[in-house]
Amino acid sequence: MKKRIKLVINGMHCGSCEKIIVEELLDLPKISNIKISSKDDSGELIYDDQKVTSDQIVKTIVKQGYKVKSKGEKVIADF
Repeated sequence: MKKRIKLVINGMHCGSCEKIIVEELLDLPKISNIKISSKDDSGELIYDDQKVTSDQIVKTIVKQGYKVKSKGEKVIADF
């Protein structure tokens, strides 16, 4: 299933922080529509839960030194 996840990401300071997170997330399979904002301490993306889990997404960001909390997930398409 395709899902949209919204995240609270603490510890970002600038556009470089946003780019680091985006680049790491793009290494995961079936991730798209990534929106990361250091200004709002937020993140949002679409993923295929058959290929990657929300835990993997969170761990990928945490591994870069940021604190992450999910604000929820929503199914947007069922294949």
